[in-house]
Amino acid sequence: MKIVGVDVGGTFTDLILFDEERRDVRVAKVPTTVENQAFGVLAALAEVGAVLGELGAIVHGTTTTTNALLERKIARVGLITTRASAMCWSSVAGHGRSPMG
Repeated sequence: MKIVGVDVGGTFTDLILFDEERRDVRVAKVPTTVENQAFGVLAALAEVGAVLGELGAIVHGTTTTTNALLERKIARVGLITTRASAMCWSSVAGHGRSPMG
């Protein structure tokens, strides 16, 4: 199986491809494409010669979003949900009960 790990940062997109069968590791570092971060990810995949249909997993992280949250440079958001979904989100957040009552 081939596994890809990718991190989209504010300046660079870093990618590692691990081929379990060949015990081979390939890495790429490409400029982050701010207008559409997917373009940078695709460029990194191309740089390591990855074929999407051959990948068993892609693990994605983004320091761009993490930094925006930590620096409070992110838009205000809200979540509109049904009662059932609210219970799920509440459980995930560790509250164990629905904020809807």
